[in-house]
Amino acid sequence: MADLIDIGADDLPVERRLRLSIRWRSIRTLFMFPDEACAYFSIGLFLGDQPLFNEAVYPDVDDEVSASTSKGYFKVYDDNCDLLTGLRDLLVANKRFDFEDFVEPLFRLIIAPDALDAADKVTSDTDDFDVLAIIYSGGNWHGQALGDTGPAVRLRVARNDIAAFFRELLDEALDPDVCAEDSRQILRQRFKDDLANRPETASGMPL
Repeated sequence: MADLIDIGADDLPVERRLRLSIRWRSIRTLFMFPDEACAYFSIGLFLGDQPLFNEAVYPDVDDEVSASTSKGYFKVYDDNCDLLTGLRDLLVANKRFDFEDFVEPLFRLIIAPDALDAADKVTSDTDDFDVLAIIYSGGNWHGQALGDTGPAVRLRVARNDIAAFFRELLDEALDPDVCAEDSRQILRQRFKDDLANRPETASGMPL
């Protein structure tokens, strides 16, 4: 599990801050796409440790489509681990991060200096980022009045928070309990530079 915690409210204790949490559910190659690591993960939106949106808001969501078995989390499909690739490109190549669940979409995650301004550019000096998470699927908000979008969370994070978030997700993606061996090989090759150049802790062990 990897978290991003709002630093925009740093006067509040952690248990009262917005938190976005992601955990991998599985990563596999499909026989029709042998060179891709197809994944799904769970996204959770919390205030401290409490789910931000009450489960009563999601009465008609099919568990097999978008809701995970963990309270407060919703399932997201990821075509070829684009979540990891996008985070690496944000950190290394200063590319705006804009991820959408490829099935519906059911979920969208934007990380940029200003998440609401698509023209706002990321530079190597950018250290303060917007994180905007939007859930599209299910719930009582659907209808002519509200359109297709659902609840959203917007928080602020620093570059080093995103770097730690990326490293944690990459480590967990390579866990054999989550990732099949053929997909692990794909990810090891794709992120070989990131794995080889990980920062060390004071003990000399990789983070």
